[in-house]
Amino acid sequence: MFPRVNTLSLYGYKKTNGIRDLVKFGSSISSFPWSFLKEIEIHDTDVITQYTLKSLLEIAYNVHTLYIHDPRGILTRTIFYNKDNYGTRINRQVKHFLFQISQNCLFHR
Repeated sequence: MFPRVNTLSLYGYKKTNGIRDLVKFGSSISSFPWSFLKEIEIHDTDVITQYTLKSLLEIAYNVHTLYIHDPRGILTRTIFYNKDNYGTRINRQVKHFLFQISQNCLFHR
């Protein structure tokens, strides 16, 4: 179904887009080849909660690039303040972390 997928791009609104269902055990997409996933792009933080992203990174353990467009700073604050060791988890797994907080401001680690 997804023979060469390596990037997951998330768009939408977290209350209506079903992204939480992606990481639930036994979901209809449980056969997705998570180990091939190398990059996650999050376009606006209304797409995903920090807990869903944490679960997603746990099952997509080969992700090495994380791009977050976060104009309100919700996920980036959680990462930088290391709430619940969230930043440490991302730092250990992700080699390239890019976040954009406005149209003109892009940070890279």
